[in-house]
Amino acid sequence: MSDRKQLAKAATNQVTRAVIEGFALRLLQEPQVDCPVRHEFANGLYYREFSVPRGTFVIGRCHKEESFSVLLKGKARVLIDGLVHNLVAPMILPCSKGLNKIAVVEEEMVWGSFHANPTNEKDPDKIEDLLLEPEMSIDEVSATLSQEHVLQLEGAKE
Repeated sequence: MSDRKQLAKAATNQVTRAVIEGFALRLLQEPQVDCPVRHEFANGLYYREFSVPRGTFVIGRCHKEESFSVLLKGKARVLIDGLVHNLVAPMILPCSKGLNKIAVVEEEMVWGSFHANPTNEKDPDKIEDLLLEPEMSIDEVSATLSQEHVLQLEGAKE
């Protein structure tokens, strides 16, 4: 097995929220892609949809509660619960509480998610606070990861 495949397999097998958040912090140092977001509301329900161009990494936030995601258009390789899935639209994915996802978009993608909205909040920023866990700081990421993981992340920068 090639070094690249071994590294990918090791990273997949050892993925944790801290690893994903650490990767996100690293990617935030790169130029960002504009992904338009659409918000829709119904009684007790919130829907969020965004479009992502081909070749983009997408790192999902950790959800506080269960939800449903829909891949409406496109194709992506998505890391979910330590396994890489090849997703092709159209499809519906149940998302468990505490789930983090990383996607590499292979064809322009339109992704949506349905969330319970028992307070009928209509401010997207306030809904984000209600539905998503706070992002980890670099100090929290470092404290959560084992020394082995920290070394792997530092080696990835070179």
